[in-house]
Amino acid sequence: MKATTIAKRSYIYAILIIILAFAILPVASLAQTHAASVQPMVTLPPPTHRIIVYNRIWDFIYFFRRFWLFGGLWIAIMMNVGAALRDLVNKITRRSFFRIVLYWAFLSFGILLWNSPINFAGYLIDRAYGFALQTPALWMRDQMVDWLFGFTTVIPIWLFLHYRKTSPRRGWIKLWFWCVPLLFVLFILEPVVFEPMFNHFKPLPPSPLRTAIEALAKKAGIPNAPILVSNVSIRTSRLNAYVTGIGPTARIVIWDNTLHELTQNQILAILGHEMGHYVLHHIWWSLLFAIIGSFFILGIHAWLVDKASERFKGRLHLLGRGDLAIIPMALLIFQLLVFLQTPIASAISRVEEHQADAFGLRLTHLNKAMAEDFVKFVVNDYADPNPPRFIVFWCYTHPPIRQRLDFVLHYNDGVKTPK
Repeated sequence: MKATTIAKRSYIYAILIIILAFAILPVASLAQTHAASVQPMVTLPPPTHRIIVYNRIWDFIYFFRRFWLFGGLWIAIMMNVGAALRDLVNKITRRSFFRIVLYWAFLSFGILLWNSPINFAGYLIDRAYGFALQTPALWMRDQMVDWLFGFTTVIPIWLFLHYRKTSPRRGWIKLWFWCVPLLFVLFILEPVVFEPMFNHFKPLPPSPLRTAIEALAKKAGIPNAPILVSNVSIRTSRLNAYVTGIGPTARIVIWDNTLHELTQNQILAILGHEMGHYVLHHIWWSLLFAIIGSFFILGIHAWLVDKASERFKGRLHLLGRGDLAIIPMALLIFQLLVFLQTPIASAISRVEEHQADAFGLRLTHLNKAMAEDFVKFVVNDYADPNPPRFIVFWCYTHPPIRQRLDFVLHYNDGVKTPK
């Protein structure tokens, strides 16, 4: 089958998803009022048909989006896009680094366009269910900001091509050594550079809630972290709060939706959990796991790229080991490896989230309030209380809601009490 035919059929599938999103608009129109009509309870309400359908749609989109990207990159490889872009940027500039910048600009923008039907379908679905509140213009702006942040990839690509040419056998290890400080910098800068590009943050005004949060933070051992409010209500109706950053960039962030929808005890219960991540050094553990994981991924990646470049040398029109034309193939292999390691990352995250639940209860003793939070997540955010086991295994970063609720209701100062 010709690559152009595959591309046409792929876009037809994407259009069908968009049609599905429009089809559920009338059915989902009542989603705007679902939060106000239900009071918090300590027992989970039975999952409605709407919640089940919503989650199954997103389970499908989660996997379809990945394979859509894989398919797009494979089509680009079969259509010799890598070599064509190489020839184009070589005509524009002679500087090797700027060639990589231009190459990535063209390739990543093409990926953005390729992914747009799926991303827009997801936006329409969340908008239909009342979760996505941003205008289409704001949604498009966020897509472009994401694309611009993607230029941080240029440095690893430059190092990858450089070491692939100058150190064929051990180049991936040298690349990994450079990735360690890059990951560290990204972890530090995310709260102060990346997040403010999407939302505005302002200090939580003086209030009984702020006083209670400050007392809780002091008790947890993080007394000097700023307490900020994020204006996510321009984008979503969902509820959340988190502790982020490392060292001087550490901060406690509460979504403005959370302030409006939850009681003080419910907010403190969430923040107790989030402070647990900070006190238990989960951010540092995440950095360590990223460093260890990248070592294995880069090693396997280097081996597979060498095999693929030998197998498809004629198709790729490679002019050498440091040729830009290898990038689409290298990117496809990297994305596949990241996808395949997802269950490992998810399992580690679920362990950390369980630890944070236990820490939050020991810190706050607000078992009932935390249980009410979980009910809110089901009623307000449509969290799936009974997700399929495979979905939990593959991509759930938190234990299922029902499992967390059971734990919270029977946990007392480090001892799980009998039912």
